[in-house]
Amino acid sequence: MSAAVYSGYLDYVDDGIESGDEIEVHELILRGNELSFDLTTTWDEHGKWKRSGSAKQTSETGVFESPFRPSKSVSGNEIGDPCSLIFKIKSANSKICELVGAWIENGQQYQFKGKLERKRIKPR
Repeated sequence: MSAAVYSGYLDYVDDGIESGDEIEVHELILRGNELSFDLTTTWDEHGKWKRSGSAKQTSETGVFESPFRPSKSVSGNEIGDPCSLIFKIKSANSKICELVGAWIENGQQYQFKGKLERKRIKPR
């Protein structure tokens, strides 16, 4: 199976209502039972944070979970608390990847959802 690369924005949701905060997904690469991600999020007054890594599929229902790793401040050298990301792929095709998930940090889960657009990769 070839890899599919998606990018775009995911919205944080609280009790099903979009909170106004978002995650910018620079790349989400689907590759069989694993995905890789590179993203940036804003935590209100705490600034922008980067997180990248990979997530293994943990079930047959399209759930992928990353190991706990710290995020990094975009504007400084700060290292954040260890966090994990969970992605549940609802559907993925040649144009769109629809997903829901959660950013897990300090015992809290911050839910997100959205649709990412497939990136066109130019052959070298």
